[in-house]
Amino acid sequence: MSQNGFARWKAIVIVSLGIFVVGGILYASTFLGEKPVVPKQFSDARAGAAQTAEGIASMAGDSVTNLAKISGADKAGKYEEALNLVLVEVGRNSELRDRAEVLSQQLGLMTQALSQVRPQDAAQVGIQAIGKEYQIVQKLVDYNGLTYQLLDVLRGRYDGISSSPTSASAQAKINSLITDMNADASAVNVLNEEYKGLMTQFDSLTK
Repeated sequence: MSQNGFARWKAIVIVSLGIFVVGGILYASTFLGEKPVVPKQFSDARAGAAQTAEGIASMAGDSVTNLAKISGADKAGKYEEALNLVLVEVGRNSELRDRAEVLSQQLGLMTQALSQVRPQDAAQVGIQAIGKEYQIVQKLVDYNGLTYQLLDVLRGRYDGISSSPTSASAQAKINSLITDMNADASAVNVLNEEYKGLMTQFDSLTK
């Protein structure tokens, strides 16, 4: 991905987070204390977001498995194999980016509808839940950048363009990148479970 492309993707996340904050202000300023109300826009977007997030979480689990293989191949000196595995991850990244953009749009629709959610406690829980999913989007943005950094390091090692492709510093960089990527991929699953827990609480408040 080009530098401009990555910057554009980060801008999408920043705008989405802005929508999230504005939505929080709207709900707080318009709550009237009526009986439980969940607008159709919120419910429809929620259903789509749940499906999208589950797909992302599943793919993140696949990434964790693949990262272990990359680490093993690199430590065994099988640089071509490690590079090929990273290329698999780059392909998965492309689909994850597409899904993350769809998730951002769905979360934006949920946020817009929060001003109509009653009671106040349910709207507050809704904001917390949406925040968890926006964190997933940010984790995917971070993961994307780390993947391309890892690709560059392994390409240098395999092609021999690095001055010291087998140096301790190169190995430390690879280990650090894989550790950070594992943390981001694992966090996606944790955040999605937290989201589901909050939405269960939301449902109990809007019965």
